[in-house]
Amino acid sequence: QTLHAKRKDDPQVDTYALWHRLRPEVTRIQTTPGSNPAATFGHLTGGYDAQYYGYLYSEVFSADMYSRFKAEGILSPALGKEYREVVLSKGGSVDSIDSLRAFLHREPKQDAFLHHLRVLALGVQ
Repeated sequence: QTLHAKRKDDPQVDTYALWHRLRPEVTRIQTTPGSNPAATFGHLTGGYDAQYYGYLYSEVFSADMYSRFKAEGILSPALGKEYREVVLSKGGSVDSIDSLRAFLHREPKQDAFLHHLRVLALGVQ
């Protein structure tokens, strides 16, 4: 979002400097000196930006669903049957967010995804 935000006080964005400043802060990994990954990540500049974030957000939902399997038993026949009946059997006849809520028995959360990325473990929220 920092890259895409328009600023009146700074209309010119140095993507090289911005990437090298933000990457260690966001990922805890230094960027290779002399590289410019922002210039090679066409997903964000080639018309696929919104879809890319949508795809990434689907990982939030899958991690949240997996957390239920992890808590109740990955190979639980009862949970597998519930997943089949509540999610898979509905296909496109039910809005996917409604199937997700029905399976989770609550609103979806991003905690499992952040834990998977080790962001929560690092204490960054």
